[in-house]
This record gives sequence, C-alpha cells and structure tokens, in this order.
Amino acid sequence: MATASRPSDRVNLEHITVLLIDDNPQALDILASVVQGFGVREQMRSTSALEATHILKRKPVDLILVDCAMPEMDGYDFVKWLRREM
Repeated sequence: MATASRPSDRVNLEHITVLLIDDNPQALDILASVVQGFGVREQMRSTSALEATHILKRKPVDLILVDCAMPEMDGYDFVKWLRREM
C-alpha cells in the first residue's frame, strides 16, 4: 500500500542550474521537460560536448546530464575533460 508523500519528501531542484548535453534536439526537449518536472528553473542546453566545455568555462552549474554517444567528443571524453579541467 502506497502512502502519500510529504512535501519534504519530494525532490525539488528549483534552485539549481542544469546543463543538458545531447546532439539530438528531440532528446534535449525530453530532458528539459523531465528536469522541469523536478522544479528546475534554470537550464542550459548544448548540442555538443565541445560547446558544453565553453559554457562551463563561463558559468558554473550544479548538475550535468550528458549523452554518451555523440560525434567529435562523446560523453565519456567530456566527463574525462570535466574531471581534469574543472
């Protein structure tokens, strides 16, 4: 039997900044809808990991969701870069 959740039990991400990285525009739209459902108000989108590296050099973010399979720099290489540079 499920019990009703209390407001304090819910995930609320309204005060964080999220960076979404995916080369597929439809996937970016879906990710944006999902994080918006968790209360995220500030989200940035990038269609490439290389573009995302430039974004991160200008503005800090709290959460990054990245696609693993992308041309040029894939998600794995992006995470390696992120660990090394940031």
